[in-house]
Amino acid sequence: MPAAFKKIPLIISSREILEELAENDQMSFLVPFHASRHAHWVLSLAIDDDHLYTGSGDNTIKIWRKHPFSLVGTIEGHLSWVWGVVIDSTTLYSAGGDGYIRCWDKDTWKHVLTINARDARVLTISADEKHLYSSGDSGIIRVWDKIGGELQLELFGHSSRVWKVMVDGKKVFSASEDGTIMIWDVNDGHLVKTLSSMECGGILDVKCDEMLLYAVTDLGYLLSWDKKNWKLMWRKKVADSSINALAISEKSLYLGTKEGHLWSCSKSSASNLQRVAELSSRIWDLVVDDPFLFIALRDGKISKFDLSRKTVIHSTGSPLYAIWNVVSDDNLLYASSEDNLVRSWDVQTLRLIARFEGHFNEVWGLAITEKHLFSASNDGTIIQWERDNGAMIRRLQNRENDPLWSVAASDDVVISGSGKGRIDIWRFEQEELTFSSYLHRNKVWHLGLVGSILLSASLDGSVVIFDLKSEDVIARFQKDARRMWSAVMDDKYVYAASSDHEIHVWERYTGEYLTSLRAHEARVQSLVLYGKYLFSGSSDRTICVWDVEEGALVNRWKAHYGSIIRLAVTHHMLFSVSDDKTIKIWDLKNDFPLMGILVSEFGCYIRDYVPPCDHSRLYLDGARDVLLPLSGRVIGNEGRMRSSVGFGQLERPTNALPFLVIRAER
Repeated sequence: MPAAFKKIPLIISSREILEELAENDQMSFLVPFHASRHAHWVLSLAIDDDHLYTGSGDNTIKIWRKHPFSLVGTIEGHLSWVWGVVIDSTTLYSAGGDGYIRCWDKDTWKHVLTINARDARVLTISADEKHLYSSGDSGIIRVWDKIGGELQLELFGHSSRVWKVMVDGKKVFSASEDGTIMIWDVNDGHLVKTLSSMECGGILDVKCDEMLLYAVTDLGYLLSWDKKNWKLMWRKKVADSSINALAISEKSLYLGTKEGHLWSCSKSSASNLQRVAELSSRIWDLVVDDPFLFIALRDGKISKFDLSRKTVIHSTGSPLYAIWNVVSDDNLLYASSEDNLVRSWDVQTLRLIARFEGHFNEVWGLAITEKHLFSASNDGTIIQWERDNGAMIRRLQNRENDPLWSVAASDDVVISGSGKGRIDIWRFEQEELTFSSYLHRNKVWHLGLVGSILLSASLDGSVVIFDLKSEDVIARFQKDARRMWSAVMDDKYVYAASSDHEIHVWERYTGEYLTSLRAHEARVQSLVLYGKYLFSGSSDRTICVWDVEEGALVNRWKAHYGSIIRLAVTHHMLFSVSDDKTIKIWDLKNDFPLMGILVSEFGCYIRDYVPPCDHSRLYLDGARDVLLPLSGRVIGNEGRMRSSVGFGQLERPTNALPFLVIRAER
């Protein structure tokens, strides 16, 4: 083993990261920012007499006053998505994709307890007077003491992840994508009954009243059982795709679908089924607060629906669109997003140059050559573009119409990675498919091209080196079936970003596994090499810098307020993309100070640019309420924006633009 990789320590512990967050007030109640909305999908809802609580993919919980509907504040602390929230008389409990349950004092919103939930992701949480009930990817239901957080019971039975745990009196119900609902006794945890969806799909949500139990499935079915004898009363096909959410009012059921359709029907027999609303995006959760229904949406919005008038009476702002990828040369920055577009900006001025319109679904893959830009989309196509003006040159359709997740390109070939693990190689000038093979068994999340050598990383846990000339697999690397999100290689080593929070290192030519680089506390999603330095971005919101010659961590900083999805590097700039809807630009020549930020405030694009700054000021143009992760005096155009230090809250100018742009020069 090379000496450089013999001394890798466990550099940062989860306790140290949590203590650091606490010291910086990131685990306590924060003043409002992004005041109109979440910056990512809204996944979960809970209510009490006065407030609505929302958990989101932006890793935060927001507290809203129900009447009139307005934001009270934001809680941070999770290192990944907040999949569930539940409230009792004294405490708010949240379930995180980071594997933790966090408890917050209801009066002060201060963090009071963290429970390691022993699950990769905690997808659901419920509570009674004494206990918390959680589950997630493992399919194991765990019972916790609410006061001290001690594990009381583990309930085994499901063969796949559990999406919902619900407590009703003396019984606990767990709904799983394995197509079953298991009913457990609260007192001793024994299994009372197992109900099957009868081949109607995996169960995503479950609710009950005094007489009946209701469930919805990922195949669009609504099912009901009699609670006295657990006899299936009826099942009804409602939608062509999944029904994600279910809510009950006094007389009706409400169902939320993947397409954003809201359905209602009678509780007793599913009669009078009707579509009552069409929302802006996928519905993730529903909660009734009679006479209103609160709706959690994939685009980051929360809608307040009047049940009597059957209309949306309030919604938290315009849709946000996530940024999925970024590539750059020294002059232009290109970013793809879930609104089906690619945009380009001038790196120096952050001025919008072009919009690339042509895809019909989310754009995940980007690659650039000297003359062209290539994009790969979930619509199953690759598009070749003119880099300067966004003009489409040609469109390539993969033969199985499989969603595409990654792309790489050279002067004469373009390579795509599909959701099913297939890699296709095209000679794009001739529009000729020259190679197609399933080199992986799951999504090909990353493709990199060095000369004629292709490097691919897949969620099947493997990294493959492929020779384009001979069309042969040169090497395959795997580590304990962990998901691999990104991979890079130099002359000696192959580095892979993994879901187990580590960067795995192999000797490139012998395939010998050497070590793992450990500092992140959530999955590592992106890697880039810059000389002797390796940059890694993670769902823990940090960027790490590694000296690969010494095998040591040389820098680490909290770069974003959401998971870091992608990194890209040029000769002197590092670009980081996060699901907090920002792209940040870091100076590689001067110890990584922040050079600029693009904030996707409304999912549109920059319509203006920010003039260069002097040595002491930051210029902002076109913002509404936002979080400013910078210190210093904030100066707005013509005094329209409030001066502040650290966290700033800006007054929205009358001619506000859809992006906040920050440009700073030292």
